[in-house]
Amino acid sequence: MFLAIDIGNTNITFGLLENRITIATARIATRQERTDDETRWFLNNFLNEHNASNDIQAVGIASVVFQITPTIEHAIHDLLPEAKCDVVGKTIIPKITIAYEPPSTVGIDRLCNVIAGMKRWGAPLIVVDFGTATTIDAVDANGVYLGGAIAPGIETSLHALASRTSQLYSVSMELPVSPIGKNTADAMRSGLLWGALYAAEGLAQKFAVEICGNPKVIATGGFASLLVSKSRIISENAPNLVLEGIELICSEK
Repeated sequence: MFLAIDIGNTNITFGLLENRITIATARIATRQERTDDETRWFLNNFLNEHNASNDIQAVGIASVVFQITPTIEHAIHDLLPEAKCDVVGKTIIPKITIAYEPPSTVGIDRLCNVIAGMKRWGAPLIVVDFGTATTIDAVDANGVYLGGAIAPGIETSLHALASRTSQLYSVSMELPVSPIGKNTADAMRSGLLWGALYAAEGLAQKFAVEICGNPKVIATGGFASLLVSKSRIISENAPNLVLEGIELICSEK
């Protein structure tokens, strides 16, 4: 069994996988002030809940919050001292050609997404990640990571609206039936949710013209399950794509 850990800007996701099939996941908020003891306690409970402590053969970490990575490594060392632990981008480098300058600045989560996506759907490929930031990444027919686009994520945009405007406020994220909001809350939901979807679709279509080869468009991230069914061009929702990519990268070193 493989333990994959995705340290994101909003959440840290722990996943148990076998052959890129996710068996269980759990999340905690990403907080730099969390102690080693707190992290170890949460991870220990997660492993015990799924009777996995004795079955973990390897661990992989992908992090975009580098200050937190050592805390996770300490917890793994204490709880799983026999398991091999790799940090993607540090102890193991993803095997993908990167046409991005400089290559080292590509978010590891973005590379995990496209590597796992290519394994499942091939190339060319476009991956939309509706996370803390909305990212759209492109891979050509030769499997070369070309780059992409980065925009504020849906919740990030909501926080900006609620904190920077005097008459707007935080709202629950439910997709309005119509893009034309009939009240302020639905108008905000429309701008945030429908707006994010249409922006992602528009960029993906522009990417497809440059890539050629009719790329498949897939999505991941927290809001993908809400939006994919309404999309004209996004064909798949892969909620655990980063975790799958971590396992794949670590297993093919």
